[in-house]
Amino acid sequence: MSALLFLFRELLELDVELEGVVRTRTRKRLPVVLTPEEVRAVLERMDGVEALVAGLLYGSGLRLLEALRLRVQDLDFSRKQLTARDGKGSKDRRTLLPTRVGEKLGLHLEKVRRLHQTDLAEGYGRVQLPHALGRKYPNAAVEWSWQWVFPQTHRWTDPALTARHKSENPCNSMRLSQWGGQGAMGAWGCETNPIPSGSPDPAPS
Repeated sequence: MSALLFLFRELLELDVELEGVVRTRTRKRLPVVLTPEEVRAVLERMDGVEALVAGLLYGSGLRLLEALRLRVQDLDFSRKQLTARDGKGSKDRRTLLPTRVGEKLGLHLEKVRRLHQTDLAEGYGRVQLPHALGRKYPNAAVEWSWQWVFPQTHRWTDPALTARHKSENPCNSMRLSQWGGQGAMGAWGCETNPIPSGSPDPAPS
């Protein structure tokens, strides 16, 4: 309906009134909010990269794409904080890095560094850079600090980059029905809100 009105009024410059047509109303749903116990129950059933990403979503308050866009230089282990780039409103922001998630991220980055070194040795390893940095700093694309924290498991077949892109959406590989995505807690997904509280970090041990 909105597309038709735009066509007539803005492109064809015709003032058209559609009488007797009822616009559909957007259904308003209450948000699904998980308790700390429910979040812990979910995270305990996860492992690997999925557990790390989910731990950041809960412990750092990141949106899903903010977590997947993290680069090595965005993590500050000494200050226990991280920087989320190009988030809502194209703004950067700093947030905390939970201790337990940080420890696991350190081990994860050791594997990613070895993967990056292998890629470089085989003529790959050039990562996508934001804006025009690739032209200004042509060697930055192979530097460790610019690499994705969560790279894909396969190389990105872009001849201009010869790189691994940021990780696929981990929610695509999560079968929610296996660990409570529906049922007593209601329908929920990666960005379902937990109840804000002073509860301890529920990241799996």
